[in-house]
Amino acid sequence: MPSIYSAIDMLASPFRTDTFALLAATAMTASAAALPEGTMGFEDAKPGALVELKNPGGVWTAKPGHAHVNSKDDGLTWSEPINITGQIKDPKWRFVLQGPGKGITMKDGTLVFPAQFRGESEAPVSGKPFSTLIYSKDRGLSWKIGTGVKIDTTEAQLVELGDGSIMINCRDNRGGSRSIYTTKDLGATWQEHPTTRSALPEPVCMASLIRVEHKKHGDLLFFANPPQRSGRHHMTIKVSDDEGMTWPEKWHTLIDERFTAYSCMTLVGEDHIGLFYEGPGEIYFVRVPIAELLGE
Repeated sequence: MPSIYSAIDMLASPFRTDTFALLAATAMTASAAALPEGTMGFEDAKPGALVELKNPGGVWTAKPGHAHVNSKDDGLTWSEPINITGQIKDPKWRFVLQGPGKGITMKDGTLVFPAQFRGESEAPVSGKPFSTLIYSKDRGLSWKIGTGVKIDTTEAQLVELGDGSIMINCRDNRGGSRSIYTTKDLGATWQEHPTTRSALPEPVCMASLIRVEHKKHGDLLFFANPPQRSGRHHMTIKVSDDEGMTWPEKWHTLIDERFTAYSCMTLVGEDHIGLFYEGPGEIYFVRVPIAELLGE
């Protein structure tokens, strides 16, 4: 595994408003789920989800309730919260949450956020969680939600693959490894990916996933998490050049060997990956050259 990066040495300062990593949005709690429409019920801050619009620009981020806010000036100012709970939450569910992490704009302009919900209290679901997605085809005016990926999956991230399908990469409460599925119909149905529950070990923790179409190196997936089955430490970035079918060990880069947990990645310029992650008592941001992640 390549050399460790010093989180202190690699701190990006100052942040630029056109470099998006992670915004702290507040997640809806079980108590907020029961609040009437129009009530936000803001609670303690947890990582939310961010998606950048493409031409014309703008940014949407998920907030509780379930609500969204948007920005048309690279995050300098934000709209009032827009409550979409009634559009996406089944009344039988305990609650619905965003991400956390970031969303995507698909090539056809569809906005997509990773999401999760806790199902009905009755058996066989018994209130267990499901990863899913929410999407908008009209630039955020209306929203729909997909079906649950798999029972007992929670925090997820997603990318649009080269064939136009969406890959979702899910934290799995069973532990061991990530659950990975794909959809060609915006979450109406899900197909198990060949690498699910095997390729990407995890200690049951949120992780980060992005896809980059690079002029020199081609289409690449980047995945970041604490990569062992027990304990949140050794934050690592892995690279795949075959749409997630393999993650060669030569492209595993250790970022921080200390306690590390939640994270979010973004493309910085054309040739760097930005990683925003939770460390010992602080939040860190590192900027790593793509060439270095590929061992060059």
